[in-house]
Amino acid sequence: MRFIFTLLFAFFAAQSHAITTQEMLDTVLEVGEDVSQDGNTVRFKYRGVGLFLVFDEGADRMRLMSPIVRVDTVDNVTLFNALEANYHSVLDARYAVSNDMVWSAFMHPLKDLSTDLFKSAISQVAIANATFGNEFTGGELVFPNR
Repeated sequence: MRFIFTLLFAFFAAQSHAITTQEMLDTVLEVGEDVSQDGNTVRFKYRGVGLFLVFDEGADRMRLMSPIVRVDTVDNVTLFNALEANYHSVLDARYAVSNDMVWSAFMHPLKDLSTDLFKSAISQVAIANATFGNEFTGGELVFPNR
């Protein structure tokens, strides 16, 4: 019994490795294009979509975001559909409004962020950007009844 507990503990401990900021940067360099860094802000493209990564180790937070469109060019029905998509179809990414722009975004504590989730977040934010106004999705998964 103790052997099984030890194996399970080792398995879950290995799964919970928190990504470091250097590992995030390495991942962006691996999957991104046109990467540039200024302090704790990284600008890059993923599959042709512009993204920003901002991280703060002291606050234990990161934010991955992509500008989509000026909010004053979007009708209320489209904004409502984006909010509804936050619940049903953009997965871990979200649509948000800030500084007069509509964004796709992913925010997460660094201490709980794995490399796999970070890679997934990059994809989700880019897909949410690309599908804004039509499919409003962060990937393939859609919750039931939608």
